[in-house]
Amino acid sequence: MLRNGALLVALAAGAVATWLLGREEAPTVASSEVSAPRTFYMRDAAILGTDSNGDVSYRVFATLVEQPEQDESLVLSEVRIEYDARTQVPWLVTAVRATFDKGETMRLYEARLSSLPEPGAASWIIEAPELELETEMHLVRSEHPVVLSQGSARLEAERLRADLKHGQIDLEGGHGRLHR
Repeated sequence: MLRNGALLVALAAGAVATWLLGREEAPTVASSEVSAPRTFYMRDAAILGTDSNGDVSYRVFATLVEQPEQDESLVLSEVRIEYDARTQVPWLVTAVRATFDKGETMRLYEARLSSLPEPGAASWIIEAPELELETEMHLVRSEHPVVLSQGSARLEAERLRADLKHGQIDLEGGHGRLHR
């Protein structure tokens, strides 16, 4: 009987050893490869920009704000930027899409800036495929073609520099035209 028990144990050990040796090992994958980078997001978001005193100086509204996990930038969709009345920046900024890095510069795509004039005055409109907006300094730059219009008047230029707070707009480029 002892001999049968020893034979049974030997057969069981052989079966386990065969099973272990015949098994395919799963390839080892680094934990960073297991899951794709996650994106954090907010829908119908409102972001407040504050000055050095903590007072609200502008508000950014977007239908979607995303932040990739591996990146500190924000990607915004259907953007609207309104400056607080205390800042005395009479402009409304809209864009189809925008990116906002860690600094104070926001890159706007398919952007439109509209002045908010005094009653009875016509609004100025600036349109560009891409603009850079320094939100705290109220400065706008574009190295892409821009259109500046007021009513039926329209001026096209190759580059733009503007100070929204002081109402100064500099257009550059030899191909600017005034259309009426």
